[in-house]
Amino acid sequence: EFEEWVGRFLAMLRLTLLILALAGLASSLQVSSALRQPALTRRSAVGAPRLAPDVFMKSKEDREFEEWARQKKIASGVDPDEDFGTGRRVESSIYLVGGLVTVLVPVIAGTWAYNAGYLTPQ
Repeated sequence: EFEEWVGRFLAMLRLTLLILALAGLASSLQVSSALRQPALTRRSAVGAPRLAPDVFMKSKEDREFEEWARQKKIASGVDPDEDFGTGRRVESSIYLVGGLVTVLVPVIAGTWAYNAGYLTPQ
């Protein structure tokens, strides 16, 4: 009985590793992967200090435009200092976890139910 249990465990482990490998390959199927490459490169340098937005010299027109754009955002009720990129990354992480749960829970539960004898081929 122990050998049977070990065999089932190894089969489940192989299936899980296969699913994880396929999930890694699925990321290469993104349509916009070329557009997201700079973001991926930037994210890899987490410890690197970020430069303040005002490091480079700006012309008077640039400063006037930025002030005008800021006032338009304030007038429309949008926080001009809000970082939309962080919200998008968090949302992406939530969808990733949800997608993994959606796929892995039925696969693992179905495999367990089949191995335990609750599911039989018709």
